Amino acid sequence: MKILHIETGRQLAGGPQQVVTLMKGLEAHGVDSTLLCPDDSAVAELAKSAQLKVKRVPYKGEHDFSIIKAIRETAKDRHFDLLHAHSRRGADNYTAIVARRTKIPAILTRRVINVENNFIAGPKYRSFKKVVAVSEAVERSLKRQRVDSDLRMTIHDGINLQDYTEQYSREHLLAEFDLPDNAFVIGNVGRFTENKGQLSLLEAFTLIHKKYPQTHLILFGEGEMLDDLVDFVSTHELTEQVHFAGFRTDMPKWYGALQVVVHTAMMEALSVALLEAGASGVPLIAYNNGGISEVIRHMHNGILVQPGQVDQLADAIERLLNSRTLTKRLAENSKKICARNFSAERMVSQYYELYSDIFHTQRAMKA
Repeated sequence: MKILHIETGRQLAGGPQQVVTLMKGLEAHGVDSTLLCPDDSAVAELAKSAQLKVKRVPYKGEHDFSIIKAIRETAKDRHFDLLHAHSRRGADNYTAIVARRTKIPAILTRRVINVENNFIAGPKYRSFKKVVAVSEAVERSLKRQRVDSDLRMTIHDGINLQDYTEQYSREHLLAEFDLPDNAFVIGNVGRFTENKGQLSLLEAFTLIHKKYPQTHLILFGEGEMLDDLVDFVSTHELTEQVHFAGFRTDMPKWYGALQVVVHTAMMEALSVALLEAGASGVPLIAYNNGGISEVIRHMHNGILVQPGQVDQLADAIERLLNSRTLTKRLAENSKKICARNFSAERMVSQYYELYSDIFHTQRAMKA
C-alpha cells in the first residue's frame, strides 16, 4: 500500500510528532508512506531525520487553496492508494476536496474537541471513509455533531516505549538547572498558550512554595504566552524557583528525573506529554477534561483536578510532597498503563488494519 499523509501544522506539537511515529511504525508492515507538509514546517525536518519520504509544498495558511493542487497532483502522479489527513489548518478540508475529485479513498485523524459548523462539517466528514478520533472524548464530540456512527472510530495516540528507557539522572537535572539537593521538582511540558494553562500552574505554585520552599518548577516549551509567564514569575519574585527550559529535542530523557508532571490544559483531546511522562514512570496531575481521564485514572496513576481550580491543583501537588508511598504507587501504575494502552505498536497496528480494510474493499469494488 502507498499512503500519502497530509499534515499542515507548522509547530512540532504532539500531533505532528504522532504522524512521524505512525509512518515509521508502518515501515514494519511494508507500507510505503510519504508526508506532504509545508516547506517551512518543523515536522518536515523531523520526518527527514527519521529517513522518511517528504514532499514539501509552499503553504501560507488555512486560506491558501494552492495546496489542493499540490495534494491532487502528488496523489495522482505517484499513484497513492489512500490519503490520510492528520490535522486541521486546512489539511482536513483540502484533503476532503481532493478525495471527492480524485475518488482516492481518504481517512481523517481528528485531534480536537471543538464543535464545528454542521453546514461545513457535514460534507467534509462524508468525504472520508473513516474519521479517527484520538480519544473517546473526541469521538463523543463527533457524535454530537451527528457524524455517522459507521464513519467514527477511536485509535488512541501511541509512543515508542523504548525511547523512554534511557533517562537523565537526578544529579544531571540538579546540575542543569542549578537546583539544591533537596529540591522537589515539578515539570510541565507543552506549548505556552492560553489553553495549556501554565498561568494557573504558576498560581498554584505560589501557594505551594510558601509552605514548601524546596519546590521548584521547570517549564519545558515555548510559545506566545512566554512573556506573560516570565512577567508573572518576576512579579511574584519566583525567578530562583521557576525555570524556563525552552524546547528540548531530548525531552524523553528529562521526564524520569522529575518528581511529578503537571498538565494544566483547559481542554485537551488527549495529551502526548502525559503519555511520555507515564512511559517514564512519573506520577501525573492534570485538569480533568476532554480525554485526560482516558490517560489518568484518579489516585491510580495520577490525580485529576477540576479545570481552573488552583487550590485543588496545589493540594494535589502537596499530597505527593507529603507521601513517598503514594508517589511511588502512582509512578509504577503510570508506567504500566502507558505500556498497556498507549504503545506505538498498538496504534500502528490499528491504523494498518484500517488501511487494509479500506484498501481491499476498494479493490473488490473495482474487480
